[in-house]
Amino acid sequence: MLLKENIKGKTYKKLMEYLISKCNIVSVVSNNKGYYTEQVNQTIKVITSTEMCSKEDIINNYSDEYLEKIAERYKNNDKVFSEEYFDFEKNSLKYMMTYNEYKKNKRGNSDSYEEYCDTYVYDKRKNYIKSQVNYLVYNYNISKWLDKFKEELIEVKKITPYYIEYYYKISENLKQSILDKSSLCDWDFPLSIQDIAFYNNNNCLFCSEIHEKIYDLFCKDEEEYENFKLMGLKFFVNEYVPEDGFLKMVKKLHL
Repeated sequence: MLLKENIKGKTYKKLMEYLISKCNIVSVVSNNKGYYTEQVNQTIKVITSTEMCSKEDIINNYSDEYLEKIAERYKNNDKVFSEEYFDFEKNSLKYMMTYNEYKKNKRGNSDSYEEYCDTYVYDKRKNYIKSQVNYLVYNYNISKWLDKFKEELIEVKKITPYYIEYYYKISENLKQSILDKSSLCDWDFPLSIQDIAFYNNNNCLFCSEIHEKIYDLFCKDEEEYENFKLMGLKFFVNEYVPEDGFLKMVKKLHL
């Protein structure tokens, strides 16, 4: 049954402990695009050489504030950007409002229009820089995870050309790593491998698509449903619906 909101704090701990007690397998997903490795390397090389720092320094200093500072500092540095980015930037300019459109919509003057033009370009440039730093951090965290739990790995499945799903047996080491997080949102890009799911052999008891805020929890009966509510979980449906009935209801809602 679909959960209504992010699970965090004590509720997250209780749910994870319960699922760990009922399951023997965990799966997680990584995005294997390579994240445009050449572009990432180009951006990071400029930043590290200018800042006189290493990739490790960037990773260790990573935060929203640090990301904003780096993006602001390098938004005018053309060496940071790939040829593909400049093609994108040139193409995106056609979606920028003309002066007359801006004046009509914003009732601004020519000075504020110039500011709008600069902001339009710089926001995209800053987002590009942030994405490259995020990709660096994400790739580091994925490599760290895969290395840490290589002994627990059972199977690897390629879901799409880009997404890979990893299946692990639950060990004390893995259990502790799960409980060390404080919410389901912690299982997301760029700080973590993504979309944790729990299985009892081949039966999936919980699955998630974190960036879409989708969390689906199997309830075997009304008693278990009520116990989940006592943990603090909130469902989209305010009463227990057998899995077959719930799936039928979802299909009906989408017809």
